[in-house]
Amino acid sequence: MIQYSGYSVHRKPYTSLRNGGLSHYYLLRMQTEGVARTVIGGISYTLKPGDLIFCPLGESYELYMDSASEQSPSSDYFLFLKPEIDWLDSWGGWWERNANAQRVHIGLDETAIILWKQLTHEYKRVKDMSRAVANHLALALLLHLERLLGDREAANGYEQSVVNQMKYFIEKNVVKPLQLSAICAHVGLSVSRASQLFKAAAGQSVMDYVIEVRLSLARSRIQHSDFTLEEISHMCGFNTYTHFNRLFRARYHCSPSVYRQGLKSK
Repeated sequence: MIQYSGYSVHRKPYTSLRNGGLSHYYLLRMQTEGVARTVIGGISYTLKPGDLIFCPLGESYELYMDSASEQSPSSDYFLFLKPEIDWLDSWGGWWERNANAQRVHIGLDETAIILWKQLTHEYKRVKDMSRAVANHLALALLLHLERLLGDREAANGYEQSVVNQMKYFIEKNVVKPLQLSAICAHVGLSVSRASQLFKAAAGQSVMDYVIEVRLSLARSRIQHSDFTLEEISHMCGFNTYTHFNRLFRARYHCSPSVYRQGLKSK
């Protein structure tokens, strides 16, 4: 039913790269302390305590604890799930029902942490680890996570559901030319109505979010690739390097070239 459950604490910078994709497992991970950054399918996310991520089968996955230290460690629980699990794939469609976004904030729920801790302890048993106990704990954990996700959706209602769909569409298509009308059409609403809902729920405009995701992706590629800045600008959906340079300066308070030079000097 599950491949492995674990808990990790990093007090020094740490990087994990699975660019070939998670070909054998689904991955669930919850940040419990500090800050981390993940790149799933080329999209970068900053993770804070209470953030839950879903990495589907076959998707590339990168994890970075750039700022982890003794004073500010980064910790998380993680769970690798086998793709042949009947109840995961077909029993009620758990993954399809719940993995509507790659990152969701559920908060540091005490019950989820207790279940995840117990599941991890079971896997640490050397001589008397019980697969049946581990499977039942995993099922209890996932059912509880589903309840949390459902409560979150119900609390925010229809509006939040629409915004989540728009965000997911943007994140999946961010390197392509994106028109506001196409994003709004994806959720079946007029531009004015969809824009109003997005602004109220997300605190920013739809196109501001597009820019935020593109800049996050560009920053990741500056850090972890040898592409030129002009190439990165084009790869991340910006029409011109001048436009990219101006937006990058406004967000990160330095030019892309200065940012890259700073990385090389470390």
